[in-house]
Amino acid sequence: ALKPAELDLLKANYPNLTQDFEAAGHYLNRSNLDAFAAGSPAWQEVKEDVLAIEEVLGLELGPQAAEQKKHLELSGQLIKLPDGADGSALIAEMGVLRKSLG
Repeated sequence: ALKPAELDLLKANYPNLTQDFEAAGHYLNRSNLDAFAAGSPAWQEVKEDVLAIEEVLGLELGPQAAEQKKHLELSGQLIKLPDGADGSALIAEMGVLRKSLG
């Protein structure tokens, strides 16, 4: 975890840090993250990072608006597809909702 002085320095050099994490965090599917983290130490570290972001920046990540909730639903469908299934239509629709394919 960052020390308070390090966080202040980071925020001074990245003024939109909190807003950027909040915006990206609206598309977090916590159920998917939990599923990934259950089977992978790397994903467990991602989960721990998400919790740290929420604690340090005072955010509650997750969907709020209707399109974010729709994205949550679609990402939940995507994770349930069988291996080898074509999820490109879901991915494209989720990209439209986020207004980004990244």
